[in-house]
Formats: sequence, C-alpha cells, structure tokens
Amino acid sequence: MTVGLDADEGLGPLDGDVLSAGRHRWPSGRPPNRPEMPGRRLLTFTVAGRGLYTCNDVQLSAERGDLVVLFDDSPTTHEVPAGEPWEYFYLLFNPPDRLSLPLVFERVAPGLRRAHVALESTRQRLQDAFARVAAEMARRDTARALKALGDGPPIFVSEPSDEPQRRLLVTMVEEILLWAIQDLPGEATFDPRVSAALEAMGADPVGPHTVRSLAELVNISPSRFAHLFTSDVGSSPMRTLRMIRLQHAARLLQCTHLPIGAVAQASGFSSVFDFSRQFRRHRGMSPSTYRKQWRA
Repeated sequence: MTVGLDADEGLGPLDGDVLSAGRHRWPSGRPPNRPEMPGRRLLTFTVAGRGLYTCNDVQLSAERGDLVVLFDDSPTTHEVPAGEPWEYFYLLFNPPDRLSLPLVFERVAPGLRRAHVALESTRQRLQDAFARVAAEMARRDTARALKALGDGPPIFVSEPSDEPQRRLLVTMVEEILLWAIQDLPGEATFDPRVSAALEAMGADPVGPHTVRSLAELVNISPSRFAHLFTSDVGSSPMRTLRMIRLQHAARLLQCTHLPIGAVAQASGFSSVFDFSRQFRRHRGMSPSTYRKQWRA
C-alpha cells in the first residue's frame, strides 16, 4: 500500500475504498442481487447454509467457512439452492493497487477465487472483522447524512472528509484477507497444544505470556511444553512470541500514526529502547526509518 503524508491533515492519498458491507440472509430459490461492479471485488464469507456460484460450466458451492472473491469481469452468477437460507457477510470494495489475494485463494473459474477457513477461532475473528467494517461503514454514512442534511452524495463517491475512515476500512479488508492464511494448505501440522499456544499468542500479542502460563493453558508441564513447542515450531516459545510482537508492531507502523513509544507499548514490549533494539535487529533499521520507507 502506498501512503503519502499531507502536511495539513497528516494523512495522504490512499487508493482503494470499501463501498458497501453488511450481513445478508437470502432464502432458498431466490438469487442474491449482484451489484454493478466495474473495477470492483465482491467478497463473501458464508456463516450458514450455502450459496451456489456458476461460471461457464464450473460450479462452486460456498459453505460455512468459505471466503469467496468475485471479480468485476467474471461471468459468474450466484443463487441459493433448495434447502436452508444462505447467510453470509459481504464486502464490495475497490482494491488498492498493491493489494493482491493471498495464495491460499484458489482459482475456481475466471474471476472467481475461494479460500476455506477451518479453524472455528479464525472464523469467529473473521466474523468480528466483517462486523467492524460494517459498523465503520455505518458511521461514515451517518456522518455524510448529518453533514449534508439528508442530501449527501451516493455511497460510491468518496470525499476528502472520508479519508481517515477510508484508510481504516481498506486496512480492515487486508486484515480479513490475511486471516485466510491461517489455514494455508501445506503448512506444518502442529501438535494441538502447540497450535493452542500459538493462537493465544496471536490473539493477544500484548499479553504477559510466559512459558509457564502457556504450559498451564494447554495443561502440561513447562519443560514438556517448551520441548514440544520448540520441536514443532523450530523456535522457542519466547522467541516466537517476540517475532509475533515485532510483526504486530510493523503493522502498526505501517497503518497508524502512533508514536514509536505507543507502538512499543501496544505490541507488548517493556520499553521503547528494548523495542527499538529488537526491531532494528529483526528489520535492519529503526522503527522510524521503517515507517518512512514504507510510506515513501
């Protein structure tokens, strides 16, 4: 994502936008509306029932846990087959120039991609992320309505006053797409206790995790946990936690204007000095230099 700084507002232009978001429940036998989509993408996440996508002679049944991306130029149609209603979250968005789908999204047909999310915890996080996007869209629409006293611009028109929320919404779309990588086929299969510990670290990188607390979480001794974790992951629990925190910090540097000290605190580091030292060792540059290069 290319980000520039504006001297007056502190936020520069950002390509991409979220145009519509929400949650739908379509009855069987009734085809969902397909929006006009020049240059846009439609992302759906099925939470109940199923939707049937048809492209030429290829059919895709989107079931619970499926993320589906429909490109604007795809000849795909979709419907709700007989049975229970299809319930899904959706996003209609203009993709930023540098946004690409993770490899976990398999090509089903021209302009049709699918990724399946198996972990229930990841599914819940996706639902939460979609709900946050819908709530932010509602805030933006409300602000527009109040500003224009009921005679505001259409939803597909972006105004300068939208820029902070637009930036946030595009970042949320990236977050949703990245969650799909949690179930990337071909990755190492970890012991369930190791997976549970990794999920705890990823869900709360700021938390006061220790080998003992993580071992207690999965009901084994600290020594047994440390050995099992290192054997599966190839890195000790605390070194892995540090990498997760550094990755979280990098994301904050990319997408927020938080001071370096606040980024350190929000990423679980004991001090800005320790954070800067660890970040420089990992990235080969200081946090401030990384932020400047990312936005150049």
